[in-house]
Amino acid sequence: MKKKDIFERLRGDMDQIPVPYQWNKIAGAAAQHKPRKAAQPRPQHLPVYRKVWSMAAAAAMLLLVITAVMVNQRQPWLRPDPLISTADGPSQSYAQPDTTEPYSLDPQQTDAHETNGSLPTAVNNITNPSNNTSKTAPSAPSQTRSSAPELATIPSWDSRTIAEKFPSIAWNATEYVTSSNTSIPSGQIGSLLGKYRATGHDYSQSSQPEYQADCEIYSIRNISSACAVAVKFAGTAIYLPYMNVDYRPGTLGNLIDDLNLRENLRFNNKIYYDYREGEEFVQMEYSLPDPSVIWTMLLSDTSLKNVASMSNPGIDLAVMSCSIDVNVIGQRNIALSVTENGYLTTNILATEKRFFIGKDAVNRFVAYVQEHGSGRRLTVTPGVEPVLE
Repeated sequence: MKKKDIFERLRGDMDQIPVPYQWNKIAGAAAQHKPRKAAQPRPQHLPVYRKVWSMAAAAAMLLLVITAVMVNQRQPWLRPDPLISTADGPSQSYAQPDTTEPYSLDPQQTDAHETNGSLPTAVNNITNPSNNTSKTAPSAPSQTRSSAPELATIPSWDSRTIAEKFPSIAWNATEYVTSSNTSIPSGQIGSLLGKYRATGHDYSQSSQPEYQADCEIYSIRNISSACAVAVKFAGTAIYLPYMNVDYRPGTLGNLIDDLNLRENLRFNNKIYYDYREGEEFVQMEYSLPDPSVIWTMLLSDTSLKNVASMSNPGIDLAVMSCSIDVNVIGQRNIALSVTENGYLTTNILATEKRFFIGKDAVNRFVAYVQEHGSGRRLTVTPGVEPVLE
């Protein structure tokens, strides 16, 4: 049989086979004649570019996880201790200027402050000022809590007080920030130091328009302008306290003298002692028959050096904290504390001042308050609001 006839016959036979099978058959025949390639060994190492991309992806994922944890926890190293943040006790963070009080044209309102059981804002583990939120008397734990996040609402420009519109001024190479909406009595105003044009922004609008206001800057009687000044805005009849949060006294005596604390410091006779009992945090609130003993026991050595700095914040916990006011500069319910490592600390002017008095002095003060003070006990369980026993 000729080759041509064989080809024609083979073609006729193939026409009788379904098309897919034809292709499978042809492919199978071709595979029999096609030499197989030797199996390639799996590479033992990824190419360099794949290594780089893998490492970059892993680093990015780790960064996202860390960021998510930080946001969720709200930076726990800056957050108050669970005892302090949930209890009716002193907060462990620095205070921002207190702007929660009603705006008033009555200069005598400064002297009408009452603590009403609220607790001081104390100093511990601080790197930056944070909000000074006064604590109120404890309430019963809520049975239902909303899980939806609360979104902060920025107040409109017209709804703000003058101090909130212009929260800071930069004068004489110093930045002063507002410390209160409550005015300083006119009898405590000293000489005119200068004039200034303050600038503020309306952050409630996306365009953040800028506003300006003229003001006069005055000294406060018997208080160094390195610590605080009084500001009178044009069109108003009141003097508002603005403080220098960067003020760093060299010694305890400098702090006392520059703020005239012998006259201006007020003890609210509420002293808080914190400790752990089993799985619970316990807080005792004491009052003394004569709170002036605090001067003798804690503030008598005026030569003590201030060892606090923003680059070296204190890391020890406050053992006992006293609620104090410095009304003339608008600071109320802040703290004078002693720590477990033997330091006396305060957040007057919203930043830490730290003086080493020794552990023996701390222990003597704690023992005196426990022996001579009358108190009540607060038991605080982490995550649960405190209840009075």
